Amino acid sequence: MVAHKVRRLCVGLVWLCLVLLTTDASARNYPLFVVYTTKPVKVVKRWNPLALYLSKNIGETFKVTPLLYDDFIREVETGQPALVVTNLLNYGALKEKAGLIPIAVPAWNVAGQGIGEYGAVIFARKGSGIGAPADLTGKVVMVPSRYSLAALVGLKTLNDLGIKVTDLALIKSVKTHENVVFGVVNGAADAGIVRTGTLEEMAEHKAVNLDDIVVINRQFDAFPYMHSTVLYPEWLLCATGSLPAGIVESIKKTLASMDVTHEVSLQMGLWGWKTLEEGTLPSVAPLFDIQKMVP
Repeated sequence: MVAHKVRRLCVGLVWLCLVLLTTDASARNYPLFVVYTTKPVKVVKRWNPLALYLSKNIGETFKVTPLLYDDFIREVETGQPALVVTNLLNYGALKEKAGLIPIAVPAWNVAGQGIGEYGAVIFARKGSGIGAPADLTGKVVMVPSRYSLAALVGLKTLNDLGIKVTDLALIKSVKTHENVVFGVVNGAADAGIVRTGTLEEMAEHKAVNLDDIVVINRQFDAFPYMHSTVLYPEWLLCATGSLPAGIVESIKKTLASMDVTHEVSLQMGLWGWKTLEEGTLPSVAPLFDIQKMVP
């Protein structure tokens, strides 16, 4: 009797294994990895319309998988077939290990304009005597952190203009962009570097008066926010190198057809997508060089 039960159990386990193997092979489920910081449900809500539409349109199953930063890096580094939403710095760090292939940049619908890029604002208090990059020599500059793309882009811009990191008296990291603004306005630092849009958003909420701010090396172009630097893609949708090439091409074609009136664009607040080819993204190597010099 015992032998019979054991035999039935073994047969059942073999059958279960076969079912699982068959299901995995036929379902072709792929994660869409995204980093979250506080609430994973927000990440799922933001990106799920895209995952559902790609699943329906391409015939594969994509599932939004929110991960904390360290888990995100670990999972992407395995090189498993997946889609990845990330920023330019993470792309640069993971490109070789995961064979990341850039697919497209999402442009968000901001007041009827497609915005898919951002940069940095280098600023000081009005009346501080600081108005040009050269004025920052020997000064204290505040940044969110050494891992902030905006901070690195701003410091690289200063470096390109002849003001090296070593020319500054001190670089203070204060965790958030808002803390940088408050620190500069309140005199805790001579100047600050934040991402584009920060000053305008804080001004809208009456947290800062833009008349009290001087933007250093201000650029004037069609970009709607004050900025001191060139602009970089804000988010990248990438594929790991092991995701089948045919699927990657299908995703590109699908995204290219999404304009501001598309159902997914309306759900996500998108203007559309700018599809990419390898080699078209700006190099992040100079930013990593700057990062090594930031305490």
